[in-house]
Amino acid sequence: MGDVSSPPVSPLVGVFLGLVGGFVLLLLAGILLTRARSSK
Repeated sequence: MGDVSSPPVSPLVGVFLGLVGGFVLLLLAGILLTRARSSK
């Protein structure tokens, strides 16, 4: 239970974090695009 030195789900966590990071970046890009379009 206390084996924190080598977690077996580290690659899965990395992929999950990568997907979440990409999704957040897409959301931010969409918000910036809509703001730029509405401001004109």
